[in-house]
Amino acid sequence: CEKLLSDTEVNEIYLSANSIKLQHQSKQLSSDSDLSDDLEELFELNPESNPPVMDYFDVHDKHYAEKLSHALIKILCDTNASQDVQKFLLLNCVPIVFHAMLVFHPWSKGNVYHASELLNALLCYWPLQLYEALTAAEYVVIRRLFTHAIISRAHQWKFGEFVNNLLCYHNGTVSVEIQQRINECRTAFIDEILIANEFLPILLDIAMHPQIHGEIIANKYCIFITNLIKKCAINPHTFAL
Repeated sequence: CEKLLSDTEVNEIYLSANSIKLQHQSKQLSSDSDLSDDLEELFELNPESNPPVMDYFDVHDKHYAEKLSHALIKILCDTNASQDVQKFLLLNCVPIVFHAMLVFHPWSKGNVYHASELLNALLCYWPLQLYEALTAAEYVVIRRLFTHAIISRAHQWKFGEFVNNLLCYHNGTVSVEIQQRINECRTAFIDEILIANEFLPILLDIAMHPQIHGEIIANKYCIFITNLIKKCAINPHTFAL
């Protein structure tokens, strides 16, 4: 896994955060004030109408970040999310994917479960946009982080579940055109990210060497590989893998 991210690339990833934000601003709502109003209404941020209860989100609380993250996940990852939440996910798809991928960075202390939940929510509501964010050539940093994540974190069940869902995604309710574009992105994902980076050989090597990686980690990789093979074997779009 270490060969995937050098020290230079680690620094470049963090320096790219502002660049991605600036690129994405042009695709946002018509003005900053509109966006601020929409977010305030969506997340009910008006302190006068919604005073904090017992300082639950006290910034001096050592668990503040964890509580805030948990609250946002409950809003954004609801299986019956409102149109406003779905719109927010669409408008901010690229920044959300970028920051979710940063959680898998070696220096990150972020919550992998929450990041995976967000990615699954995007896959549920905006699968094409998610695929494009993960595979588009212009999002080099996202692709690099994603490549690192799928090799180093595939054994963490929530993220492993997301990878399997992404690879085998199919929804009969989407249009033929959208499904075709998803299939094209999936092919690029398999060829340019998984096969090009020897995804399966590396995972098999980890699974077969418990004396190096530990029995628990090796067993988890075995479980992930088994589930991956079961799902991919019945999907014509993943035969190449």
